[in-house]
Amino acid sequence: MQLAGYMKHTFTLVYLSFALLPTFVNSSDHSSVYICVSKSSKAYHLKRDCFALKNCTHEIKAVSLFDAQNTYGRNLCGHEK
Repeated sequence: MQLAGYMKHTFTLVYLSFALLPTFVNSSDHSSVYICVSKSSKAYHLKRDCFALKNCTHEIKAVSLFDAQNTYGRNLCGHEK
């Protein structure tokens, strides 16, 4: 009987872990950041009004943090560290 109770509690914990997982993934991977769409641009910005982003003479685009890092190869702006 103890094994059945243990399995029930284990199943509940695993179920809750997977149920909450998308919340944590979405909160970090889909946060909007800003990039200057330029060949020479190397940074992403947390704030649309970042000092360095004001120098952008091209389109400023809101993208996910994941895309900024992985698709566009950008790193966090030095002014926002």
